[in-house]
Amino acid sequence: MPGATLTDELEVLHSGGPGGGTPRSAGGGGNAGGRRPSPRGAASRIYYTGISLALAAIVMFFMALVSALIVRKGQGGDWRPISLPQIVWINTLVLVASRTTVIVVEKAMAGKIGNTARGHSGLARRE
Repeated sequence: MPGATLTDELEVLHSGGPGGGTPRSAGGGGNAGGRRPSPRGAASRIYYTGISLALAAIVMFFMALVSALIVRKGQGGDWRPISLPQIVWINTLVLVASRTTVIVVEKAMAGKIGNTARGHSGLARRE
């Protein structure tokens, strides 16, 4: 296509090429025997590939940070460790206590009213 931009060409490829899509069968618009593959299969493969690549990138980033920390600590004698403020430990205890409370309440509700209380906290749960 002379003078077409990349987005125009991608739209043509996405729509099935120039000249329309696949021809329909003459039997009332049905798909007589030849079923198309489900688009969900391709979408889920793309999803899992994207998630895998994102997780790999995140893991590599944090491994680089840890590696830089280890090298920097061992390189010179000017590394000074810092002490964490007491509020960090208090905050951690509050978070653990609140999550424990949520778990206890969910279990108590599930025992009283059946499975209708499952997942109402919006938090990830193990079965």
